[in-house]
Amino acid sequence: MIDLSPVDHADAYQWASTLLAHTTIGLALTAALGALIRSAWPAAVIVSLAYTLGWEVWWQALGAGLADAVVDSAAVTAGAVIAAAAWERKGGAVAAALVALAAVLWRGIRRRS
Repeated sequence: MIDLSPVDHADAYQWASTLLAHTTIGLALTAALGALIRSAWPAAVIVSLAYTLGWEVWWQALGAGLADAVVDSAAVTAGAVIAAAAWERKGGAVAAALVALAAVLWRGIRRRS
């Protein structure tokens, strides 16, 4: 069974895997919603806000850490931006989101190594 409870990802590998999983969530949900509504950027905004205001706020009510919620939401947003920008063929925006994600990934891994 998958444990969805918030944990302190002290291990660098576990933390990086979780960050990239959240990025994939944003990417996949934006692609799916974008296909349904036939518009990439509104889908990205909806996914990012729905995830942050729905999922992460709910976990905050259960006592999860704020820093973890911010990083998770940022990763989902990065995935949403990557999906929308790729859809619109905006390579610069894809690159910017990937660079931002890589910076967070690098900092998080270094902190845990």
